[in-house]
Formats: sequence, C-alpha cells, structure tokens
Amino acid sequence: MKYEHHQHSYSVILVQTLISDEEKAGIARNRIIIGGFSQGGAVALYSALAEPKPPLAGILGLSTWLPLHAAFPAVRIQFITPFLLMMEFSLPIAYYQPALI
Repeated sequence: MKYEHHQHSYSVILVQTLISDEEKAGIARNRIIIGGFSQGGAVALYSALAEPKPPLAGILGLSTWLPLHAAFPAVRIQFITPFLLMMEFSLPIAYYQPALI
C-alpha cells in the first residue's frame, strides 16, 4: 500500500494550529506534549518533526510509525524533541525491525 501525504495533511495542519493556539495562550512549546495511537501517533510525530520551530516537551506514539520516513533524512531537523514510541512486537502487520538499534 502506498502512503499518500495528502491523506493526513489536514490532521497535521490541525495539530500544528492547536499547538500554535496554546502558545498564543501563554503555554511555552517546551511544556506541550502531543501523542497518539496508530494513525494519531503518525500525525503527532509528523506534526512535531516537520515544523522548524523549537522543540516540544515530548511526543508519545503507541503502535505507530513515521509517515514519509524516507524523506526525513533529507530534512534538517534543527531541534531535538524527546519522544517515546511503544510497539507490540507480536502484531503481524507491524514492521519494527527498522526501529531496532
């Protein structure tokens, strides 16, 4: 199955807008944590890492992946955001081998 960027671009824009709204309300970026399960985790990861702004407090992803991960080595990520990704290894459709160090 081919992943199409436009399928989640609305969600990414929405998450980035929510983060921006929190900043306008006086919450510093380094106090904001975003996360999600499955597709929600993918949107959280992409939203935080694709935006060239100071880091968030953290990203949490459960049974998720990074959309368009092959494009990220070409993208210069200027800031480091702490993240926690958790995956169930027994899921037959989850390819966790690339995440192993």
